[in-house]
Amino acid sequence: MAAADLLPVILGPFIGSFLFVVVKRYPELAGIAAGRSRCPACGSRIAARDLVPILGWLRLRGRCRVCAAPIGWHYPAVELAAAAIAAWAASAVSGWMLWVSCGLGWALLTLSLIDLRCYRLPDFLTLPILLAGFGVTAVARHAELPGHLLGAVLGFAVLVGIGWVYRRLRGREGLGLGDAKLLAAGGAWLSWEALPALVLTAAVLALAVTIGLRLWQREPLSAATRVPFGPYLALAIWLAWLYGPVALLPSPAMRGNANISAVGLSWTGSACGRLYSLRCGLGSGEDDSSTTDKAGGLYAPGRHPYGVVALSRRLP
Repeated sequence: MAAADLLPVILGPFIGSFLFVVVKRYPELAGIAAGRSRCPACGSRIAARDLVPILGWLRLRGRCRVCAAPIGWHYPAVELAAAAIAAWAASAVSGWMLWVSCGLGWALLTLSLIDLRCYRLPDFLTLPILLAGFGVTAVARHAELPGHLLGAVLGFAVLVGIGWVYRRLRGREGLGLGDAKLLAAGGAWLSWEALPALVLTAAVLALAVTIGLRLWQREPLSAATRVPFGPYLALAIWLAWLYGPVALLPSPAMRGNANISAVGLSWTGSACGRLYSLRCGLGSGEDDSSTTDKAGGLYAPGRHPYGVVALSRRLP
């Protein structure tokens, strides 16, 4: 990681502190930039020295300096999460695209926390994310802009259609317009080809986490269980942006000299200005071929006990 790439990581806790204020005060956001933080119990203003992210909370041992009321662990948790998002992005990209990726990650984090708290995905976040996706595509890959415009339209239409069908069948709301707008934003950032993978990834994550929590809490799971879909869709968008969407596809490119089956695990997509391709053969054998990208880089396929794993990266 370059020294310049450490700056968003260092600023991450400060960004996270502000983001959690937005989450806590939503939907009453008036004066959020100018208002001072106060103790949730006694209402006293928190001193500037106690507002240092993470360290201020640790120094006070999670309690108000005035009334000693506990201050939740959510504050340092979100500050750490914002720093972790920056470090995660820095492990994949650098330069101006790092700041773009951090902005996307921080916005998705804020949306996820609001959805977990209020079951809402507000327009003041979803719509700017959508427009930012168009802007980044226009600057970085302007030739692909039509596909990203189509992705936004299809992403919105697909979830609106699913929500309409669910409402007709069950007589109640299943998906809100906020989810549709967030998927549209995902299409704006990742193009229409990524939409099936985004929906599938988010659905699998939501189902796995919900079932796991219900089993841990020993509570029954029913069709009436309310699940915020936004956090899982946000995570799917974030993973696809950094690493590309995941899909199960035939892998004829892996045949050649390899003694493997015709079907494998194929993971392809453009992310952060890079094009990635990952293919895993499901049979046995070895592949002596290599992959060369347009930038002249050579990537030899890795070995796998059940076949061949080939990873290629092409820089624009």
